[in-house]
Amino acid sequence: MSKAPNAALEAIKFALETDEGIEFLRLWLYGEFGAIRRDWPECPSEVFIGAEYGFTVTQEALID
Repeated sequence: MSKAPNAALEAIKFALETDEGIEFLRLWLYGEFGAIRRDWPECPSEVFIGAEYGFTVTQEALID
């Protein structure tokens, strides 16, 4: 059975991998998703699923 990724967990995991993790999490918390996409283009889409209004789960984003 597949389920959508947990956006908060994915955001924390990504923050631990980047040099500016605290800034990334601050922007994520306040919904500054445009700034995240601009400053961290390598950010996985899973951090937006369920956190950003209108961002939907795609087949590629589903995990087991």
